[in-house]
Amino acid sequence: LTWDSGEALYTGNKHVDDDAWHHIVCTFDRDEKLTIYVDGVVDTAYVIIDKCDVPITSSDPFIFGAITAADGIGCESFYDGILDNARVYGKALSYPEIVVLYGEKHPAMLAWYPLGANAEDASGNDLDGLLAGPTPIAGLVGLASSFDGVDDHVVIPTFTFEVNQTITAVVDFSEVDTLQCFLGGAG
Repeated sequence: LTWDSGEALYTGNKHVDDDAWHHIVCTFDRDEKLTIYVDGVVDTAYVIIDKCDVPITSSDPFIFGAITAADGIGCESFYDGILDNARVYGKALSYPEIVVLYGEKHPAMLAWYPLGANAEDASGNDLDGLLAGPTPIAGLVGLASSFDGVDDHVVIPTFTFEVNQTITAVVDFSEVDTLQCFLGGAG
């Protein structure tokens, strides 16, 4: 499990390639740390206070299923697996908020992508994305999107985060046998 910040790769410790769904949450608190949670439990945390001078605003879109290529234009490191119920929040959620996250709408939610047949934003904020290849498949809740590991990805609009952010998704890593990024962006 790896988070690509555009500046560095942050890798979790828990092996999630066990043919089961996992709830993955990445929080980014500019004043302290980046934390990766798996199934409501802290998997790993990185002190990122030394990254505070790195801008978190970017004109680049955020990407599910790949990371931004070194040229800053295309995509690379495509995810091969199933993604369901992706959400983006405009704050670093607290541990208690993460525990009760699944199935609830949080006031800080910027976007919610149930995925499946499209990348429409179900939060009511009209931040629709664009599916680029993933196919609909039965998910944990309704439909999910299956990524082929070759070129499938989802492009969602650029978000302006005030300071902190949280990205969460329900992920099935059963097809994954190598280190892969399933969330990425630049900046």
